[in-house]
Amino acid sequence: RIDLSDLYRINWPMFISVISISFLLFIIYIVTSPMQHGAVGREGILILYLLIVFAFNALPEVTYIRRYESINAFSEALRFTKENWIEWYLPLLILILPFIFIAIDPIAILIQFALISPLLPGVLIISLWSSIFSPKLGLLLGFLLAHWYMLFRGFLYKELESGSRRRRVYLAKQK
Repeated sequence: RIDLSDLYRINWPMFISVISISFLLFIIYIVTSPMQHGAVGREGILILYLLIVFAFNALPEVTYIRRYESINAFSEALRFTKENWIEWYLPLLILILPFIFIAIDPIAILIQFALISPLLPGVLIISLWSSIFSPKLGLLLGFLLAHWYMLFRGFLYKELESGSRRRRVYLAKQK
């Protein structure tokens, strides 16, 4: 149950976790940013950022469900993504596939995906929905869908963390 006083309280351990992860992402972006003017180029940096977003996409769930911080959160998110990449990315693909089909430049969606933070996966959904509808309606629909998607991701993370793919398939056959 939530009351008004909960809005004034800060969950300090969670805040410190998010700050430690954000700081590491900031360091990565600061170090790699000058490389876009060098031999790597802008396209190389975008590919690197896309790999970072894909590899560490489970950072929010690792942070708020498992309570990992800093480097441990990155390694746990990478482990989780490697083990569950099909189940993890299929819902996102279903959500953005219509936009890829109607987009004039589908690569622009990948660029948007590369430029968002792994800590804010709902931003892509909000920006896609706000680009297709009127700004107010698009933002409202985007926020609602992003909120639902983040809740769905939390439940999906808990389900996928309950065991290996092999164990889940075995238990599903038992039902």
